[in-house]
Amino acid sequence: ASVSSFAALRPSTIPDWLQRHVGDGEGQISEVVLERARALYQKKVSDGSVSNPCYFAMDATRPGDLGSSVLGQRYY
Repeated sequence: ASVSSFAALRPSTIPDWLQRHVGDGEGQISEVVLERARALYQKKVSDGSVSNPCYFAMDATRPGDLGSSVLGQRYY
């Protein structure tokens, strides 16, 4: 199964404390990035390769790869 086949994170399921940090502005995490990180985390949990709930937060907040060994700002 592909990452995109897993359940998407709906705005209503994003906790209030996190919702205010979701968006496309500076210092915010894009909703699509959050959805993809959650789907990847759920896939890794289901196949047993990850059991630490902090893994989701680490993956969702890591800096973006801009190419040529250059990292962008953290998403969140």
